[in-house]
Amino acid sequence: MRLFDDLKAYRPGDILTVMLQEKTFSSKKANTSLDKNASATLAPPTVFGNKYSRLDTQLSSNRNFGGKASTSQQNHLTGSVTVVVQKVLPSGALLVKGSKMVRLNQGDEVIFVRGVVRPEDVSQDNQVSSLRLAQAKISYTGRGDLAQANTQGWLSRILNSSWFPF
Repeated sequence: MRLFDDLKAYRPGDILTVMLQEKTFSSKKANTSLDKNASATLAPPTVFGNKYSRLDTQLSSNRNFGGKASTSQQNHLTGSVTVVVQKVLPSGALLVKGSKMVRLNQGDEVIFVRGVVRPEDVSQDNQVSSLRLAQAKISYTGRGDLAQANTQGWLSRILNSSWFPF
């Protein structure tokens, strides 16, 4: 290391810290209704001047459908993940990738981060906000008892699937 070298990450293999500041909120609502009524009347046939009133026919059909759905989701992720510069792109931007695994009493928590960072967005102490990551891919997953508690069982998944006819 030289006395006047810049300590900011700018080469493959350099390390920087991504400060996670993610907040998302989404909601969706749908209401659908369908009514369709149809009717037809057939007059009794006349053969050789005689009406056959027993063959007088009326047909009718009524169909109704109503459906409602709504969903909302809100997420908040804060923390930090130290990543490694994988490649310097022709524009000078840095392709970074890294992960962090934390083993807790009830399982593992894993955070994966990948994205492109402009060198000017990296602070003097080699930190960058996740809000400044281009093409960001941030994944937060868990394994263990806590993660399984939030997962439907196999029977519930079958009963709630679109393949289940009832």
